[in-house]
Amino acid sequence: MATPIHGIALRTVRHNERNDILTLYTAESGRMSVIVSAGTSSASRRRRALTMPLSLVECVVMDRPGRNLNPIRDLRPTLPLPGLHTDPRRMSVAMFTAETLWHILPEGDADKSLWRFLADAVTFLDATPDSVANFHLALLMGIGHYLGIAPDTASYRPGRIFDMAGGRFLDTPPTAHGHWLEAGDAAALHSLQRITLTNSHLFEMTRAERQRALDLTLQYYSMHYAPLGRMRSLDILRHLAF
Repeated sequence: MATPIHGIALRTVRHNERNDILTLYTAESGRMSVIVSAGTSSASRRRRALTMPLSLVECVVMDRPGRNLNPIRDLRPTLPLPGLHTDPRRMSVAMFTAETLWHILPEGDADKSLWRFLADAVTFLDATPDSVANFHLALLMGIGHYLGIAPDTASYRPGRIFDMAGGRFLDTPPTAHGHWLEAGDAAALHSLQRITLTNSHLFEMTRAERQRALDLTLQYYSMHYAPLGRMRSLDILRHLAF
């Protein structure tokens, strides 16, 4: 059976001498992996160019009963992304975003509202004339709402600590575990909840403040999903003064 899909490219890895495995987050089936050619022909090189991190693509999956990985055909871009694929800073943000999404997006049924949010974020990253230095922070804050792990901002009061496991602001540290933030970091995390893609360029941060905010956010995600501290793209992001 041939199934049309619309996807966001997350990661490509070598499967064998002839094929690669491409992981997509799709509007129709959520996260899924498919087979693409890994040859050296001009068509294969074009396919690799189309599946750079965060590329928006559409294709047809050839569903074959009993197979976990199915091939695709008619791969083409949904929307050209010239800014994202030519600007080194945007490319580094795209690599980090794609790797993060690969780690945290669960297998399972599609979430069309999440897919739409991510697709809109990709087009924003490609086209915005404003700084993208805070894009990754805004994206992680936004995704938290879709995944059900957004901090409970209603529980915030000045001076409270933040319980990383429970996602709540408390007067005293939790006794069941040691994963919590002091009041200063808790206040910074609370302020970050106001960030969105469209206002992210208005959040003025030093490089140290931005990296601290990212470290705290990744620490929070690591409490609820797979560890995120050793991603290769994170070093590239830091190197480019993000």
